[in-house]
Amino acid sequence: MSAARMAGRARKTANSAIPKVPGKSVDLKLGDLLFDDHNPRLPEELTNRTPDSLLADIAAEYHPIEIARSISAHGYFPSEPLIVIQSGNKYIAVEGNRRLAALRLLQNPADAARLNLADAEEWAEIAEGAQLPKDIPCILAPSRKQVAPIIGYRHISGIEPWDPWAKARFLATLVDEGKLSFDKAASEVGETARTVRDNYRNFRITKQSGELGVDTSRIRSSFGVFTRAMQEPNLREFIRAVPSNDIRRGQSAFDDPEKAKPRVKEFASWVFGTTEEEPLLSDSRKLSELAQVVGDKTALKELRATRNLEAAFSLAGGVRDRLLNRLSRAAGFLEAASQDFSDYADDDDVVAAVGRCRRLLRELK
Repeated sequence: MSAARMAGRARKTANSAIPKVPGKSVDLKLGDLLFDDHNPRLPEELTNRTPDSLLADIAAEYHPIEIARSISAHGYFPSEPLIVIQSGNKYIAVEGNRRLAALRLLQNPADAARLNLADAEEWAEIAEGAQLPKDIPCILAPSRKQVAPIIGYRHISGIEPWDPWAKARFLATLVDEGKLSFDKAASEVGETARTVRDNYRNFRITKQSGELGVDTSRIRSSFGVFTRAMQEPNLREFIRAVPSNDIRRGQSAFDDPEKAKPRVKEFASWVFGTTEEEPLLSDSRKLSELAQVVGDKTALKELRATRNLEAAFSLAGGVRDRLLNRLSRAAGFLEAASQDFSDYADDDDVVAAVGRCRRLLRELK
């Protein structure tokens, strides 16, 4: 099969996996459109979900001014309609809240100053030349549940990914509120069942930890790092998290929540820090070192006493293991290089590189 035919088949397969948006095309007045206060991107602590607070949060956190600049310069493109559901005589934008925020602030730039937005002056400037549509193209969906697959696909597997915490919240909503199995949720958003299970388990860990009194704000804001940490068996076992294969809808993510509480607090302080203490990890690559430490009683005791990850890692034999691994890899590269050496033995750059290897070997003796 030719490359062109293979590429065409791949595109056809990919396109067939994208869920179709249920509903009908409608043109709606801007004043009839509402922000979605169930948007997974919104912070859970945002309890005052008035139209103004939602607009302020979206404008501050998700930069709709970037869309506004494009609208001001090139006009509004109707090719990507908002997806809405009806609520009384109004319509909730379940998809397209950034575009809706851009349109709102272009229509009423004074709101940017009233809401104390940092870029209020720019909103006033770009609004002057903006030509806004009289009506906003939308797709009116039958219900939030029926439109969930397209929203999930776009923001989880598609081109506009949510941050890790919003992704996990959305998947958990499909499982908890939508009553979908992990397999069904995975098929609806274009992910694997394992990814859905992992996200659901990690979301439940975070939610339960908060309910137990643990400050989880740093875990949520760095949820990608937390997800990476939960790939380390020693770290999962340390906080008493159940394997993702064992997680069930609505059930505890811990084998013993009360015993897990102090472990989660300890783990979070090491990885994410607290208001009083800096995190111990300079980057997420150090998670494997922390995992080795918590799996060794002596090293763990040292870490708890000193908060010195390097010293604890050394006690766990990590430095020796790391050295042997690096030496083994270096030897492998040298063996591979020896196969090409004879053809370039007189090359100045090759001679210089060999000289460097010799100097380093002398330093190791």
